[in-house]
Amino acid sequence: MRTAIWLVFCLFLMPSARAATFDCNKASSFAEKAICSDSRLTAMDDELGRLYKAALASASEKEALKTEQKAWLASRDQCQDSNCIMKAYADRIAALKRCGQFSRDRHLHDEGRRGASPTDE
Repeated sequence: MRTAIWLVFCLFLMPSARAATFDCNKASSFAEKAICSDSRLTAMDDELGRLYKAALASASEKEALKTEQKAWLASRDQCQDSNCIMKAYADRIAALKRCGQFSRDRHLHDEGRRGASPTDE
């Protein structure tokens, strides 16, 4: 019984083998392995995952956004050090935040136009 309790306790303390957007047990590129081993990069991956999911949900051009993300991933995977990966994430996070802001601004503008009278145009 003691062994079972100890085993459950040890499993609870083990770090997750999962980054926000992929399974670290299946990490194959240098970038993926770096993300799984660096808490700062893991946090950035988590943030980017949330922003990408939100951008995809509100995108009118979903396929274009998916293509852009795949291109970014290929670019990120060319990095050979953590600083390069961190910069790639910072740039992509900023781009997705701008995309999200544009989407919100456009939505507010469209809502305002629907409420406008024909003479307001």
